[in-house]
Amino acid sequence: MYSANGRKKENKENAKEPKHFSSSMICNKCGFIEENSSAVFGEKSMCNSCMSTDVRFEYK
Repeated sequence: MYSANGRKKENKENAKEPKHFSSSMICNKCGFIEENSSAVFGEKSMCNSCMSTDVRFEYK
């Protein structure tokens, strides 16, 4: 079956699995890396080693 824009619709049974991304939180102050970390939008993330809020996320 095709949708209004001409793309083929997929049944729920045949739908692809959602993609899962692995992320790492890296502290810019001390360099501590925490694997498989996640954050909520608007929430301050803190380093578990030095308690700095200067962290970044890298997605693999």
